[in-house]
Amino acid sequence: MTPEDKKEAEKMELVYDGKCPVCATYCEGLQRPDNLHLVDARQDSEIMRDITRRGLDIDEGMVLKVDGKIFYGSEAMVEISRRLPRRGWTGFVNRLFFSSQGAGRVAYNVCKAGRSVLLKMLGIEKIDNLKSGKK
Repeated sequence: MTPEDKKEAEKMELVYDGKCPVCATYCEGLQRPDNLHLVDARQDSEIMRDITRRGLDIDEGMVLKVDGKIFYGSEAMVEISRRLPRRGWTGFVNRLFFSSQGAGRVAYNVCKAGRSVLLKMLGIEKIDNLKSGKK
């Protein structure tokens, strides 16, 4: 089995904020292989319950789950960059900003701050998955 075949066989779930216009546009623009499933963090799902049980604040970072392993925040974006095709505008963004852990951390923090401002401007509430009662 080649490394490419192995990547194709891995089950991947990408959890993102479906109400954030930037997050949704980015995720919909990804060159997605059949083994990548997008999960809106605002919808009830097993992966969101798992993320909450682990104490991960989805408002602070996207989650990529690959065959049971969780990548969070900038690590998730770097893994997306490594695992997905690098075509189209999202491939360009991934190569430019998320090609390494160091660059990914800086870019992700800027993106996260921009998301917070954008959601406030649009009047969209945070997900707040860690608030009691949301587990």
